[in-house]
Amino acid sequence: MGNLITYSRPNTSIYDIHPNLKTLTNWLREDIVKLYKNYIFYISKNFYISRSELRRISRHTSLEGIEEVIFTYFLKPQFKRINIMELLAGIITYAFLDWEKKIALGIQIFDFDGSKNLTEDEFFIMAKCFTYGISIMTLGNSADNEVIKFLSQSVFADRSEMTINELIMWIRHNKILYDIFQYNSPSIIKCEKIKNTRFCNLERKTVDLKKPTSYHRRIKSSFESKREENFSVIIDSKIVTKNDMILIKRRFDEISDNGYVVVENMFKILKTAGYKFEDGLNQGSNKKISFYDFLMMLFKNATRNQISRLLKFVGMGEVRRASMDDEIMEKKKKIVDPKLVSTYKMMFEKYDANKDGRVNLKELKNALKNTFTEKAIENLFEKFNKEKSEGLDLKEFVKMYAPENLEFP
Repeated sequence: MGNLITYSRPNTSIYDIHPNLKTLTNWLREDIVKLYKNYIFYISKNFYISRSELRRISRHTSLEGIEEVIFTYFLKPQFKRINIMELLAGIITYAFLDWEKKIALGIQIFDFDGSKNLTEDEFFIMAKCFTYGISIMTLGNSADNEVIKFLSQSVFADRSEMTINELIMWIRHNKILYDIFQYNSPSIIKCEKIKNTRFCNLERKTVDLKKPTSYHRRIKSSFESKREENFSVIIDSKIVTKNDMILIKRRFDEISDNGYVVVENMFKILKTAGYKFEDGLNQGSNKKISFYDFLMMLFKNATRNQISRLLKFVGMGEVRRASMDDEIMEKKKKIVDPKLVSTYKMMFEKYDANKDGRVNLKELKNALKNTFTEKAIENLFEKFNKEKSEGLDLKEFVKMYAPENLEFP
């Protein structure tokens, strides 16, 4: 993520932490986990937290007493809050931990749906938070969301999920990222055991094979239970938790007739339960739909993968009715924001070195050589080169950045 950050000050890099934020370095794993657990217990349903909430989750952690300093640097003026995930990402980057343990901790925190893997949207949020967290701690300038989105799509060009081992290998082959996470890595992480002491006190024992063996049953901790309740899928920056889904499914089952409900009745009963909806939803329809179709309507910008993960929260597999699903997906398509169109065009013209109206593989490799591996660029080019021509046209180029439900005019 280091090549997604630029600096206006000379002789400054991702290793130059601001003196006022030095207290966020050299944390141990247990310190980070304590802060994260406090967040899960006391907040959990929002990434953006207030001053008072920061003070609450900082109790008995290394942040206690310096909350005002942290709030000043990590503040998002438009929200008047800080993003706790950006703070955690910055702390993990400069923690006193082996680099692989930093990655494992990152996946644990950003694995919102509890699958133990990262999906593309989770990876995007993680990459964004690490980029922003590092840039805040070093007073750098973070790349735009569109660039980070491009990174996510390139990484997931040939996969739907990323395991911890795949993430470790991906970072290991990216020198800049590897060097960043090596920061503050302990030089000695293993303690040698004294030889010949392990078995010196062993005695011969007679084992009664007829005697029943007792097993210790592990009890789920209160933290694990709380975290499981708040497993979530992030849709358009909105956190949809497992508890939310259980509530929606319960209300659906109360009024369903053979697995179908009238749209108007479903919205009414959810309103009564205090559930809030986005503007633009057709809440007065008399059409009968399934639970899957209702989720497609309720979360209009969700991908099929996100809907599938929401269904898993309530013990359902993906039950798809093609006609309804395709109809909704078609309605979901939106036109790219006009403000972004000019940005995409400028990037396209910059990448199109020979000005032939297409970005060929060589030009794409040249433009992205400092950001992605050659193999990743080739996979990305192959995925979006729909016409199998010698280069990407403007529309194909934009598709690399825009979500799947956006259409370029």
